[in-house]
Amino acid sequence: MSQQALTFALFTACLALACDPRGVSVGTEELCVADATLAVAAVDSPETVSTCARIGANELVNAGFETPAVSCVSGNYCQFPAGEVAGWQTSGADQLIEIWHDGHMDVPAPVGSQFVELDATSADTLSQTLALAPGRLMYWSFLHRGRNGVERVELRIGPPDAEASQGVFSSADDAWYSYRGLYRVGDDEPATRFALVSLSGSTEGNLIDDVVFAPVD
Repeated sequence: MSQQALTFALFTACLALACDPRGVSVGTEELCVADATLAVAAVDSPETVSTCARIGANELVNAGFETPAVSCVSGNYCQFPAGEVAGWQTSGADQLIEIWHDGHMDVPAPVGSQFVELDATSADTLSQTLALAPGRLMYWSFLHRGRNGVERVELRIGPPDAEASQGVFSSADDAWYSYRGLYRVGDDEPATRFALVSLSGSTEGNLIDDVVFAPVD
């Protein structure tokens, strides 16, 4: 790509985010974040994000619940022992994680071909615990959908047993809803727990997919 073409492409991207050719927000003289997804996440965050910042690789394992493959005799969903679901831990007493295949109960998979029902047999919490660099800025996002009307889920992130709420999110059962934000790893935080907590439902409810927890580079 020529320098002229590159300059035009950057100018076009900046205009889409109300930036001028210098990468400065029109009318405010504040630096713009060129990554539109990251810019949305930063809107309600106290964090300052660099103009050139980008979202890195997802730190979560099996973030789309694509394994194990749903192949139960019950049809388009399976309740797997938690040990068979890579990456994820459950707070459920029976240690089961329920994964749905695309189209089960007429619900499409928004990404890939599978997603999880948070409340498999009881109100549940699904989590992963990671070792992250202290002070690291992280981007988080997930897709949420109610199963039976409007349902609520809370995202908590922080040291195990001392996670901080990142918000309570309510979603209807008519579509998948996207939520995102930023989290700064504590200076004295050798382990960080990422937890999706059911606040509604009992033996069913709260559909989740495409969970992301990635460094901002």
